[in-house]
Amino acid sequence: MILEQQAPDLLAGHEPVFALLFDMNVLWERFVAWLLRRACSALPGLEVTTQVSHALFHTPGKPARTVRPDIVLRRPGTKVPVLVADSKWKVPDRGTPSDDDLKQMFVRVQRAARRARRGARVSAGRRGSGAH
Repeated sequence: MILEQQAPDLLAGHEPVFALLFDMNVLWERFVAWLLRRACSALPGLEVTTQVSHALFHTPGKPARTVRPDIVLRRPGTKVPVLVADSKWKVPDRGTPSDDDLKQMFVRVQRAARRARRGARVSAGRRGSGAH
């Protein structure tokens, strides 16, 4: 943009400009995973995995339905997670997660993690609004 002497503007105009678009859901999930990996590096015995699919339901002759938790913390060499986290790039309405978000987290903890000790929803939020 700089080399082309162009700059983004919030107003519509007659000149074409370059646009940079990011999927904030993916960016937020990667940021949260990075923070957890950084924190876990000081705690030996924990590993962070992201987007690992687990079978949920299978009908013979059809592809299996799966769930894919955003982030899972577990001890190396074990299948039982210590924490299953769902990252959301949205501010919950009135500070409360939606029913759909809660059901999604429940399924991920119960099925994908099976015996996870903890489940968490990590939302982007306003400063001072507390953790979700």
